[in-house]
Amino acid sequence: QLKQEAKEVGALMAKNQKAQEQAAELRKKTEEMEAVQLQLMSEKKSLLARIKQLEDAMQEMQQQMDAAKQQAVEAAKLAADAAQAQANSEAIESLKKSLEERDAEVAAVRAEMEKAKEFSEQQREELKGAEARYQQLLKSTAMQSMANLGGSGQFNATAAPQRQSSVAPTRAGAKIASNRNVFIQIVGCQGVGKTSMLEGLIKDHDPTQLQKFHEVGPLFM
Repeated sequence: QLKQEAKEVGALMAKNQKAQEQAAELRKKTEEMEAVQLQLMSEKKSLLARIKQLEDAMQEMQQQMDAAKQQAVEAAKLAADAAQAQANSEAIESLKKSLEERDAEVAAVRAEMEKAKEFSEQQREELKGAEARYQQLLKSTAMQSMANLGGSGQFNATAAPQRQSSVAPTRAGAKIASNRNVFIQIVGCQGVGKTSMLEGLIKDHDPTQLQKFHEVGPLFM
């Protein structure tokens, strides 16, 4: 009976020792599992922090990209405005240059007009003077020519008897026509027949003076 009990006690002690070994092994595995779990939790926490950091960085980068896009849009608008302003400035400068050229042309035309007006006034004055000198010369030439014609006494002396013979006195004591010189000036436009009329009068009333008239005729022109 004691042997049996000793055997049973030995078996129980072996089982207990085995159970203790198993428990120690389980504790060891549990500790390892807890260490792994702690490590995983730590890694998870690190990963969550990294994810949060990356998300913050992505959000910041998105904001920066949005700001850059807005700046790019504003820069493009400013560039377009600057290009339009440059084009407008060039157009304005071209218009100013055209206006300056037109003003210069107008000033030149005005100067030419003033010169032409001054030249016209000068020509008018010269024409007036020439006309006055021509009239004076014409008068003096006509008077000199008529004096030359009348100085010989042949024109008037010959014409007077013809007039006396053609016109008889109407009553006794009528005065006989005198032989005084009469100066006549014939004026008119060129080509109307002044010279022909005078030549016809000389032919009709004093043909002997026709040769002298032809000699001094150019002085009447």
